[in-house]
Amino acid sequence: MPDPVIEQAAAAVSPPTEEILRDMGIAQGQLGRWSDAVASFTRLVNEYPEGKSGRWFLAEAQRAAGDDIAAWRTYERLLQKTPS
Repeated sequence: MPDPVIEQAAAAVSPPTEEILRDMGIAQGQLGRWSDAVASFTRLVNEYPEGKSGRWFLAEAQRAAGDDIAAWRTYERLLQKTPS
């Protein structure tokens, strides 16, 4: 069930900025809504592919959601993109 406050905050800025999507995913994770956090971070990575933290947050959310394979693949793509 979506949190109305988070959804209202995201709708207030259209289209959502990189910071809004990141903060929304973080808030969802803090609430234990890991599948929602994965969706927010996936959108962050898709809409802002050059962002430095999006893939890291996505991988962490995937791991917390119990999808270790997806998390591993996301970490791998992150390392390919920025090996350092």
